[in-house]
Amino acid sequence: TVAPAIALELGGGNHPSAMDRDAEYINFSSLQLQVSRLHDEMRALKDTVITKGILTEDFFLSHLHRIRFQRVCQQHPRNYRLDEREPKLWSILEAGLSKTVLG
Repeated sequence: TVAPAIALELGGGNHPSAMDRDAEYINFSSLQLQVSRLHDEMRALKDTVITKGILTEDFFLSHLHRIRFQRVCQQHPRNYRLDEREPKLWSILEAGLSKTVLG
């Protein structure tokens, strides 16, 4: 048998091999390229719908905020409910937050 220290030097043990690291790097690079392309496409779509007057930038940003807000609420469910007499309170708070955060 090979001593543990020598096995590590020879590529044994729990460490990924150079080939595994190269594959992970290639996968990471591919993901970075995909994210970059998606970012470019999203920016082109946003610019187009705003420039053509289909959406205002405020509407786009508030809708984007609403999507992100819903995701966070799903990830971190709250254990309370708003009073049914004030059903629009979340919309008002959300609009105020988006205006404060996004300018």
